[in-house]
Amino acid sequence: MTKYCTSNNKSTRKSKVAKKKNLFNNRKILSFLLIVVSVVSIGFYLFSVNNLSTKGYEIRDLEKQVAELTDTNHKLELQMYQLQSMQNISERVGQENFVENTSIYYLDSSTVFAQR
Repeated sequence: MTKYCTSNNKSTRKSKVAKKKNLFNNRKILSFLLIVVSVVSIGFYLFSVNNLSTKGYEIRDLEKQVAELTDTNHKLELQMYQLQSMQNISERVGQENFVENTSIYYLDSSTVFAQR
């Protein structure tokens, strides 16, 4: 019986040592995978932040362009209203030597304008 207990005790020790080595290898693999996942996550995070900041600069440039175009549009509308004003039209009529109409002649709808 002593033999049996002794041999059983040695095999148990060997299996415990084998389990410790196996567990140690598993820990190495898990640690390596954890480090790889961490590095990939940090790389993705840095890429995302860089991309987001670049988009922010592009948006700011486009907003400046919109503000400039809006300002130009307002100036052009003001210029258009000034050119369409009655005072400006009256001045241009005088410069072009137009003659004021004294008589108005209306056409009847029964009058034939074109024939085939």
